Amino acid sequence: MNSSNRVHWESLSRETYEDMVAVLISRLHPDAQRIDGSGGDGGRDVQIPADDGLVI
Repeated sequence: MNSSNRVHWESLSRETYEDMVAVLISRLHPDAQRIDGSGGDGGRDVQIPADDGLVI
């Protein structure tokens, strides 16, 4: 593995980590919706609409 492709997890900011996880979830679930936390989201970052409600 090329060392330039490695992720140095210990040096990532919380925001960068959350963005990376949200992108991964969005790739796995194209209908996922990112939540902007500035409006009091109750801790939600991503939600996926489902027939029986939201998957958070």
